[in-house]
Amino acid sequence: MIHALTGRITGKQEGMLLLSCGSVEWSILCSNATLSALPGSGSTCTVYTHLHHREDQMFLTGFSDQLERQLFLDLISVSGIGPKQGLRILSGLPPQLLVNAIKQDDVATLSKVPGMGKKTAQKVILALKGNLVELEEREGSDQHADITEALIQMGYERQQIKRALQEISSRDALSGIEEAEREAYLMKEAIRLMS
Repeated sequence: MIHALTGRITGKQEGMLLLSCGSVEWSILCSNATLSALPGSGSTCTVYTHLHHREDQMFLTGFSDQLERQLFLDLISVSGIGPKQGLRILSGLPPQLLVNAIKQDDVATLSKVPGMGKKTAQKVILALKGNLVELEEREGSDQHADITEALIQMGYERQQIKRALQEISSRDALSGIEEAEREAYLMKEAIRLMS
């Protein structure tokens, strides 16, 4: 998986960022919020990415921070919402307002977002309410973002993963372990705990 790309911005188009990394120029789909948050052409930046791969297509989506990327991953986990619709939704509401609308069953606010009608808004609330972690909490758990994402892809629930990683992180066995070994240990132990 490509976690992030750091490079020079060579252009911005509607819903797309062009980023030059060495001798490769990447075309990255982005929300309007990300495009606004990133600096102008010629500037260097880091973009957190998600690679979408299907039988007939492959493209990168990019985000100015890991919190927006996680919310995007939450959205596309909802049946019927694909990456492009997820980006349209994120372009329509800032992340915290989107989370608040979902938590408060605010179908009216969600229905106004481009790409989300009333039925889709209800589906998003039903699928994500109670499963969304507060954005502030996510900031504190970003150190485990890759492990969490991998475990979600394997079918585990976010809250279950969070509890397992908190328990494992408090163990003395983790002191003095190098980063790569630490991640492998956390992943293995989290799977063992949740199985």
